[in-house]
Amino acid sequence: MNRHYVVLLLWLLAAGPGPAWTQDAVDLVILHQNDTHGTLYPFRTDEGAEFGGIARLATLVSRIRAEMHGRVLLLHGGDILSRGCPLTVHYGGEADLAAMDRIGYDVLTPGNGDFYFGVANLVGLASLARLDFVHANARYRRTGASIFPPYVVKQVGDVKVGILGLGAVREDHPAAWTLTVDDPVALARRYVPQLRQETDLVVVLSHLGLRADSALAVAVPQIDLIVGGHSHSLLQTPSRIARPAGRGEVVIAQAGDQGQYLGRLDVHLVKEAGRFGLARVDGRLVPVDTTIEPDPEIGALLNRYAAPLEEVVCVAEAALANPASGATPLGARVMQAVCAETRAELALLDRGAVHDSLEAGDVTLAEVERLHPWRNRVLLLSLTGRQIGQVLGSTQALAADCGNGESAPEAQSLQIGGAPVDSARVYVVAAGEYLVWNTPLLRDLPADDTGRRIDTILHRHWRRLGVLR
Repeated sequence: MNRHYVVLLLWLLAAGPGPAWTQDAVDLVILHQNDTHGTLYPFRTDEGAEFGGIARLATLVSRIRAEMHGRVLLLHGGDILSRGCPLTVHYGGEADLAAMDRIGYDVLTPGNGDFYFGVANLVGLASLARLDFVHANARYRRTGASIFPPYVVKQVGDVKVGILGLGAVREDHPAAWTLTVDDPVALARRYVPQLRQETDLVVVLSHLGLRADSALAVAVPQIDLIVGGHSHSLLQTPSRIARPAGRGEVVIAQAGDQGQYLGRLDVHLVKEAGRFGLARVDGRLVPVDTTIEPDPEIGALLNRYAAPLEEVVCVAEAALANPASGATPLGARVMQAVCAETRAELALLDRGAVHDSLEAGDVTLAEVERLHPWRNRVLLLSLTGRQIGQVLGSTQALAADCGNGESAPEAQSLQIGGAPVDSARVYVVAAGEYLVWNTPLLRDLPADDTGRRIDTILHRHWRRLGVLR
């Protein structure tokens, strides 16, 4: 035998077996996160430990890809939006998707929170991203058309992986106005047998929650893996649901929330009768912590998005607290801005519309986005005084008289234009879309969209004021 070949053979034997990839056996890794909710930067837990940060995640993913010689799929189980850091809110998720694309995510199924910034915004993000969006059970109500493809097939070497997206959409949220949400079990029963025939490994990428995922595994046992989200379940090792008659199991994984952990599933497949089939799955959670150096390229990307948000919008003369009632100073300032930027006589917002507090001093664009992290629109409605009284009597709402900008802590003390409310008179009311949708009296009334969001109203009005007193 040639001396060079002998040396090479001895080197390979000394190096160990490494990840399997032969004609009859394959090892691959599925990495996953869920419910990151715009947590792009590291944060501290209540115990003081530092976790998370998408730049650290990038470093960790790169290490695992190198270890597995690229035999890796990176999945997200939904809710990349909804609240989150100012970058997520201000750019509507563009910064998040840009970082995820740079890292090389493969597939995302949108969560209910990803619809909160609007269906059009979500579809726009998907059109910009290289990663695949899959969601089988949300359709447009008017046309019946799917928003995203129900599934995608990914090729990893010789292995075909079918990934079906199933998610939740809150039907009590304005995001659901234009949508129909179908039964996920019925759709899994439709698509999984098809994927079973076309692929070697069937994965459901779910934003249904752990309890629903377990029920899905029982109802559709042909599934191999369910990579989940929505319930923020921290599964250090996967849950396993036995199939009928002892024919294996359905493996369920979920990785908590806010990017504290990266889920890792080590998948071993073997070939039988000419096709690969699942033989074993081992799973664990890998902490995204201070032992991991942030990826400088992702850090630079976030810095480019963050720089414009350091703009000083105005100056607060004193600290303004988070509102417990409509009479608190911060709630009043937000309501005054809504009044000033619309032609309304009364402003109504849900109490959750103001989310944070302000310290005295410079107020940056980033701090404004923290105050209202929902990007809710403002609608104009015509309401009688009697209807206004009914709304305030049945909901927890912030109300302000646009005549003088004063807020009313109780419905009984409300005045409009400096005069007691006339039950028969019709008033022009500016209301947040979330309050409208969650108030049965308002939901079916005609409304004009101002084209303005609460956060952009605050940007504009507080810039004009210069000083918050």
